[in-house]
Amino acid sequence: MTYLGKDSLFLKLPTSEIPKEPTLLDLYTQLQTSNPNYDTLINLTYYLIKSPNLQPSQIIKLWLIRLTLHIFNNQLNYAQREAINLNNVLYLQEFPNATTMTIYPLAKKVDFNLSILLLRLKSRPDLTLVNDLYKLNYQLRLTNVVELQRKLINLSFNVMVVLLISKQYITLQSMLTNISCQLENTIYETYIEYKSQVILLSIIIDLKLYSTTDIIESKYSDTFSQITQSTKSTLLQVIPTLDINFTLSDLIKLDISNSVLISILAIWDICNTYPFKLIDNSLTYQSPEKEEEQEDLSSDWLVDLAYDELNKHWKENINKLYAIEL
Repeated sequence: MTYLGKDSLFLKLPTSEIPKEPTLLDLYTQLQTSNPNYDTLINLTYYLIKSPNLQPSQIIKLWLIRLTLHIFNNQLNYAQREAINLNNVLYLQEFPNATTMTIYPLAKKVDFNLSILLLRLKSRPDLTLVNDLYKLNYQLRLTNVVELQRKLINLSFNVMVVLLISKQYITLQSMLTNISCQLENTIYETYIEYKSQVILLSIIIDLKLYSTTDIIESKYSDTFSQITQSTKSTLLQVIPTLDINFTLSDLIKLDISNSVLISILAIWDICNTYPFKLIDNSLTYQSPEKEEEQEDLSSDWLVDLAYDELNKHWKENINKLYAIEL
């Protein structure tokens, strides 16, 4: 057992022994079912994380799976407490002589997906989290990470969620305006879609700021045409009664709550992170091309397969992505 498997890290312990030693194949197989038993899966991760036969990198991915399962299972308290414990042990492993703290900063040598999950779980949605997100943004820019554009965009979505929760609409609108200006002449597909998303958000936030809609009609009469069909489809996901060819006037008539806005951001975030696509106005998981089937499934291979299966379940758990209780 490594430092990642100590009992002190776990808030939720199995209540009974399992009949046989669990395997990664068990985890993968159970995640493939349409209605998995999250409690059973969480128990499986406990025994697998404590396995002496797995490498630290595999155990860390199992922790990522376990924390996500807590979120899916509506056990945010377990996820938050265990995330803090994991975060602290990762930081102390990297900086063993660090001054004693209740909650340590984010360790630097942590995968992006785990980093963002730990930040969401260990921090309240306030200015401290915003500062931590900007620190992670800075770290990413210093490294040659894969899919840097999408990761930076997702960090901005996380900041927007915090500003929405705290109802700092003026600050959020200022942020959106700055992003829009930076993207004004972009030619890159990823940024064109991002700009489209920002325009839609700007209109909705202005609806919260202005008492009259005439200003908004005038302000966005030209830029509304830059909103892509893909961006519009996201709104249809959360407001299915809306016409697929809705106009600016149609949008202005809507009363869009912050919880709906956060769901919209979550859909964009999920599509940037996992192989989800909006196809015919429906969120669809497009399984990545797998390498040639292996005769002997390695631990790395099985952990990755289990993680891929887990991520398919985000479609039913969109409102839980940011680990907040609205």
